[in-house]
Amino acid sequence: EVGLGEPVTMRTGVVTVTGVRAAKQVTSFVDTATTRGVWLVIDTEWTPRHEPYLLSGAEARIRATDGRSFGGDSVLTTSCTPTQPGVTFVCSFAFEMDPAALPGARALLPASLLGEADDVAVVDLGLDEATAQRLAAATAPIKLPGITVKAP
Repeated sequence: EVGLGEPVTMRTGVVTVTGVRAAKQVTSFVDTATTRGVWLVIDTEWTPRHEPYLLSGAEARIRATDGRSFGGDSVLTTSCTPTQPGVTFVCSFAFEMDPAALPGARALLPASLLGEADDVAVVDLGLDEATAQRLAAATAPIKLPGITVKAP
């Protein structure tokens, strides 16, 4: 378990959640989704360790302090594409959430796919009540950037 901006070394790679944003509308590639709740977007860096490996947005979750979980299959496709070991990708994941679940929420990013979560990075997103309110009130739409290689 780490905080925002701290790298986590897992069996398949190293992941760092570098930022948190929110919007009522998010566009990913060609898909656009609007919610009455909030889209929480986490920006990440992903570096596979020993072989090309995908960091899956479909497997990632946001866990609220009340135990609710947000994520899974979504109208927005978000993942970090497999890259060669040692190459860092910058990518973003979007989670449709209840704004009331933002304070204290944590990101759960598993090292493996298909429910075989033997190694999970748990990231405290630093969402206190004031930050959560500011994020829930965000009105500007977010266009997720394409997955890119981080410049050395």
